[in-house]
This record gives sequence, structure tokens and C-alpha cells, in this order.
Amino acid sequence: MLAYNHERIPVKVRKVKSQSNLQLPRRSLTKPFMTGSEMKDLRNKLGWSQQKLATALGLSVSAISHYEQGKVRSKSGERRVTIPPVVELACEMLLVKRERGEI
Repeated sequence: MLAYNHERIPVKVRKVKSQSNLQLPRRSLTKPFMTGSEMKDLRNKLGWSQQKLATALGLSVSAISHYEQGKVRSKSGERRVTIPPVVELACEMLLVKRERGEI
């Protein structure tokens, strides 16, 4: 089976049988990445501050803020920021753990 890494390069992955009946939300092929507003909504569903989410994901508070805003300002101007798939997956797993009562 083929998947794509964060640089959109195809990589081979092997299929693993799930040991739970957990259903994760399916992503639309026309909208492959989590948006900043979706990240903020997820954080609000968890009832967490940016600081708490940043700590849980191993990121800085400014990274969370930039992801939620979808942009970053620097001396050279403003540029768009995309949320890496690994951060998106970690966010969704936090929500799943919350629904299971694990956090």
C-alpha cells in the first residue's frame, strides 16, 4: 500500500490489523490537511489552552498560535503555515483519548 509523507513523496506502508473497533474520521481527498480553525476547534473540544496543547504535542505555544492563525509574520513578510500531518494525527489521537476517558 502507498501513502505519502509530509513532502508528498510516496512511501510504502504495510497494512496492520486493528485490534480495536475505533473509527477515526476519514479525511476528504479534496481537503487533505487540517486547517487552523479545525485545530482550534479540537483544542476547544478538549477544553485546553494553547499552552496545554503545546505541551502535549511537544511544540511551542507560538507554533500552536501560528498553526491556528494559518500564518506567521517575520521580518521578510507574512507567509502561510500548514499543519504537518503528524501534528494533525497527534491532535486527533488526543481527542480519541479524551473520548475514551484516558486523559
